[in-house]
Formats: sequence, C-alpha cells, structure tokens
Amino acid sequence: HQLHVNGMEFTHHDVIKSEKLRETFRTRVVKLRKYIGRKNYIILYHNRYHPNNNFERLITDLLELKALYSKGNRNAEVVLYTQELVNRDSERVVNYKKYKNIHWFNFKTLKLWEGEEDDILWARCDDDLIGKMIVKMKSL
Repeated sequence: HQLHVNGMEFTHHDVIKSEKLRETFRTRVVKLRKYIGRKNYIILYHNRYHPNNNFERLITDLLELKALYSKGNRNAEVVLYTQELVNRDSERVVNYKKYKNIHWFNFKTLKLWEGEEDDILWARCDDDLIGKMIVKMKSL
C-alpha cells in the first residue's frame, strides 16, 4: 500500500478513529520510553514491500531509532528485514549484510507476505529462511 512509503508504521490498527486503540497505543509508547537507556535492545523492523519504497530514508529513520534507544552504556541494534520477489525456487534465499550500522536481512521469496492465506500472510511458507535469520541474529 502507498501508506507504507510515508514513514515508519508501528501498528496496522487505526489509532485515529478508535479511542480505545489510541489509548492502548499510548500506553505502549509510555512503557517503551521508560526503558530508554536501561537495557540493550534488538529492534526488529519489517519493511513491507512497495515499488516506491525510499530505502535510504528508511535507513535514516532506523538510525534515529537506534540512537534513541542507545543511551549511556546501553546499546540498541536494529534488524531490518525486507522482501524481494524471485521467480524460481532455486533463487529463494535470505541475504545478510550490515548497512550503515543497520543489520539487514533481505528475503528473496516466491510470494509477498500479504493477503488472505495465513501461511503466506504470516510467512510460514518461508519458515526455513526465517530460521536462518534467527540463527544469525543470535550471533549479533
């Protein structure tokens, strides 16, 4: 959706229209802010695919988030994962690199993680690749 290129999205719920959801979200934000500088974090961020994504803007935003949670002797690591479509099963892979101090996993998959079919929406069809990411994350 075009909204995915407008910046970082931390909820898929409409917190503007629903006072109850807005209050729940506000409570979560207050709780997260209390922990700034108190512990080390790994922040996991899934960037939804859109042909107009501005990757450099995303990296800038993630670096800002990393700096916010890296205070004193506490450090935050940001793990970004993205998706790219491929045509053949032999091309399916998850690639890792550190880009501008952000850990980046790029999944090359046969299907976008979206839609009505739960195995695709929740990426169960790519559990093998996600498992490889988790193994690598444990060594960060």
